Amino acid sequence: MKEVFLAYSELVDQIKGAPPAVGMSTSVIAIDGCGGAGKTTLAATLATFLSDCPVVHTDDFASATVPLDWYSRLLEQVLVPLSNGQHARYQRYDWATSEPAEWCDVPTHRFLIVEGVSASRHEFRPYLAFSLFVETDRKTRLARGLLRDGKDAEQLWLGWMREEDEYIARDNPIAYADVIVSGNPESVHDSAKELIVLACVQ
Repeated sequence: MKEVFLAYSELVDQIKGAPPAVGMSTSVIAIDGCGGAGKTTLAATLATFLSDCPVVHTDDFASATVPLDWYSRLLEQVLVPLSNGQHARYQRYDWATSEPAEWCDVPTHRFLIVEGVSASRHEFRPYLAFSLFVETDRKTRLARGLLRDGKDAEQLWLGWMREEDEYIARDNPIAYADVIVSGNPESVHDSAKELIVLACVQ
C-alpha cells in the first residue's frame, strides 16, 4: 500500500461527515488493530481533536486469559445503553489484581472513541459511525509489547497474537475500515498533526 499523509483536521472532517448509527445521538468511532500497533496513542491524539471526547479502552474489558471473548460486556454496558439514549457506564477490569475494579461513567459527548483489539468486531458494527484500523508489522508490535511488559511476557504475547490472527481472519476489520493507518515508525512526519494513511475510502 502506498503511504500518504492525512492531517488530523482532515480526518476530523471525515468523521464529522459520517452520521451516527441509526437511532444513536453519539457517533462511535472504532480504532482497531492488533496489540502494540499504536492504537492507544492514536486514540489519545484524535480525542483532543474531537473536543476531548471520551475514550473507552477494550483493555478495560479484556484480561490475560480472555483477550477477545469479553465483547458482550462492552455491548451491554456501553453500546446498547447509548443506542437506547441511556447513560453508559462500565466496570473496568484491573490487570494488576486480575479482578473487576471500579465502575466508570462515560461522559455525554457527541463522539465516543472505542479503542483496542477488536474495537470494530462484527458484533459492534451496528453501533459504529466510523472505523480506523492501525496496520503495524508483527515484529514492531511484538517489540513494543515486550518493551512494555518485559521479555518474560513473550509467550503470553505470542498467544495473544495467535488469537488476534484468528479475529482478523474471521471478522476482516481491515476491509471494514474507513481509514487504514500505518503504525510503523519508518516514515518521518509530525505525529501530533498528521497520520500516515495506507488507504482511505473517503
